[in-house]
Amino acid sequence: MNTGKLAALLIAWCLVGWMPLTGQNFVSIDKQNGIVCRVEGDRLVFSIDLKQTWASLVENAARFDVDTAVLRQALEGIPAIVTSEAVWTVQKTGKDFLLLSKALWAEQPAQTGSDVVMVDEAWYKVIDQMVYQPVANFGVNRFSDPGVFTYRDGLATFTLKGERNARKVMLSGTFNNWSTMLTRMEKTEKGWSVTFPLKPGEYEYKYIVDGNWTTDPDNDIRRDNETGSQNSVVFVYNYRFYLEGYPKARRVMVGASFNGWSDRSLRMTRTATGWELPLWVREGTHAYKFIVDGEWMLDPKARVRRPDGKGNENSFFSIGDTMTFRLRGFTTARKVVLSGNFNGWNHQELQMLPTAGGWELPYVLAPGTYEYKYIVDGKWMPDPDNPFNNNTRGDGNSILVVSPNYAFRLKGFPDARGVFVSGTFNGWSKPGYRMFKKEGEWLLPVFLAPGKYSYKFVVDGRWILDPANKLWEQNEFNTGNSVLWIER
Repeated sequence: MNTGKLAALLIAWCLVGWMPLTGQNFVSIDKQNGIVCRVEGDRLVFSIDLKQTWASLVENAARFDVDTAVLRQALEGIPAIVTSEAVWTVQKTGKDFLLLSKALWAEQPAQTGSDVVMVDEAWYKVIDQMVYQPVANFGVNRFSDPGVFTYRDGLATFTLKGERNARKVMLSGTFNNWSTMLTRMEKTEKGWSVTFPLKPGEYEYKYIVDGNWTTDPDNDIRRDNETGSQNSVVFVYNYRFYLEGYPKARRVMVGASFNGWSDRSLRMTRTATGWELPLWVREGTHAYKFIVDGEWMLDPKARVRRPDGKGNENSFFSIGDTMTFRLRGFTTARKVVLSGNFNGWNHQELQMLPTAGGWELPYVLAPGTYEYKYIVDGKWMPDPDNPFNNNTRGDGNSILVVSPNYAFRLKGFPDARGVFVSGTFNGWSKPGYRMFKKEGEWLLPVFLAPGKYSYKFVVDGRWILDPANKLWEQNEFNTGNSVLWIER
């Protein structure tokens, strides 16, 4: 923002309820929004109220053209934030306020060091609000005009119709970390449009029209947010169901494990040769059937069919990378089954294949942390080659981590007989997930979705905070929990 434009805005703000101070200082008289702006000498200063929620701060930061990425880094305690346009400085003032400032005149971004400012509990009251919504299992778009969102060859195009008199329109959402400055739209004959690369998935978004946040008027799917308003939701597809024939059918549906086997939520569309349903489905292995005028049936072209444990079969498909479960030995067993929380602990569905040295089963799982066991001729047992287990005896469920993105580490305690970690990521299970000793420390790799987690270590039955993590919060037992934040 240039100085002339800034001065004009400040004058305009005064005329609509902003209180002028002496000299070059202007300050807002409205302190309900969580952010107050003023000019001090040659610097533009924002006072941020840390008692406000993250969602509220994001909405009000847009009024002042403060990018969400800058605001986020400021709350995380970074003392100097360098962007392509300015160098922002961050200063803590009191318990509940933060000063974020930059020069009115353009300045050359300076090289900054790796200093880290310690943050306290008040800062994290704001950061607590930045947890992302859990990812849905599946989704089908509902646009009143399908042309306002298209996806081809990895490129997504968003179109906002109308708003011909708008000066600037931005697109903000989970795909750009709710940045208010990153994704600028271009004016077209229909309204405003922007195209950028996007991976399949579920995304929340809003348009910002001349500083005013609005949902997509042509998108019928919306989700409540923390501010009492709503976000639009869009799905970028990665799969297509197709059933050939059945021209006389009145209605064809899909029932699947990912939609709770509902016979109403996934309706297919008639085509010239049959029925189809494009949609987004999260990675993993999924069971399904078609429902033709109320009659359930297998997919005649499905490559994989498996028993459901009730005397029937289901069709299967997978999205993602294939891994292989292997059980060594037991070559004389008649039947070996894999069962876990990823298939509802079904004891019949995943029958393993015999090999020269044991048993194996190729399978696709989404990134995550899972529990499982093998069933050898009816007898349940943990994976003997997997050191990760969820009890002290080692005969509990085996723990499997797909695409780990974090490792819990605890140094010391060389004489401990058993070290575990438990927290919100596993429902505070007791004693938790077993860690293993390696090079003088206890270790457990895990996959954690973006968000905030509370946790503790359990050393020979004694619950302790993470001594290497200075971030913690009080719990209902007044013993505290360590806190971990996973970025997107």
